[in-house]
Amino acid sequence: MILSMSTFVVAESLEDLLIDGTADLSGQDRIDAQKVILVENVDLLASEMDTKMESIPGIVKKVIGNTKVNIYFDSGEVIGFVIEDAKVVEIKAEEIEEQTFDVYISDNAFEDLNAGSININNAIKNGDISYDGRGFWGNIKFGMLTTALKILGF
Repeated sequence: MILSMSTFVVAESLEDLLIDGTADLSGQDRIDAQKVILVENVDLLASEMDTKMESIPGIVKKVIGNTKVNIYFDSGEVIGFVIEDAKVVEIKAEEIEEQTFDVYISDNAFEDLNAGSININNAIKNGDISYDGRGFWGNIKFGMLTTALKILGF
């Protein structure tokens, strides 16, 4: 039933799918359904990411402007994406090879993110979101990103 949920919702945005499409669910069922929706609608996710990238401070944009990222969720789902010139050029519901960063997000942080109530700084500090660089360039970018986030107050 959860897997077919997104086929019954006519949505204009990812937010419509995530919030309105799971309004009848609660707790872990809602979180799990929202993850499935993300995985099934990676094109909408890419569009949302591109829109958000426009408002990212320049220093962070320079660090992540050409990056490959895998996002891992508590229950095992993975979304991999490639950013070139601060635009998502590839996104899929599986790992990207030769990634620059791995990002791990807890169910608590995922739920807060979807509700619009996440405090990224606190989520990173308490371990609900973590990230690390992969390989030589990934570790260099990791250091640069960490420094940039500290400068920006995260």
